[in-house]
Amino acid sequence: MNRIATAIARPAALCASLLLVLILSSCGRSAAPPAADTSAPAAGQSLPGNTFNRFFPTAGDGYSLTYTQEKAGFAEARLSRDSTDLALLSVSDTNGNPSARTKFDTASMEVRGFPAVNVGNNGLAVLVADRFQVQVRATDANFTAAERQQWLEKFDLNGIAGLQ
Repeated sequence: MNRIATAIARPAALCASLLLVLILSSCGRSAAPPAADTSAPAAGQSLPGNTFNRFFPTAGDGYSLTYTQEKAGFAEARLSRDSTDLALLSVSDTNGNPSARTKFDTASMEVRGFPAVNVGNNGLAVLVADRFQVQVRATDANFTAAERQQWLEKFDLNGIAGLQ
């Protein structure tokens, strides 16, 4: 009978020890998500993606804006109307990729005073404060170049220019 008691006691003690370790290791953890990083990045680092959301246009008149991606140095939203995706709107911090700025060196257009370039056949982008690329890229063939410019002008470009 002593062997049976020992055979049962060892696994039970092991389970109890593991349970205790799990309980103690979870103490002090918060269920709240981490706060957004509001500190300024070091030179060469990009701002957090959630920094840009407040500068996106507001939707209305049947349009909806759905934020689809947010990561360091980048935020993107999908523009839709009547359940049809029309364009992708984005802001990217070129601080981590300075070569992304070079296409603006020969810009022949401006949007609200910022150098603008066509990006492929479906995109229009501006460079704000020699750092932030703001872009509207059509995903629907019927979304015209004029509409891309209108939506680009709806961004708070001066607000983006004030970021550091």
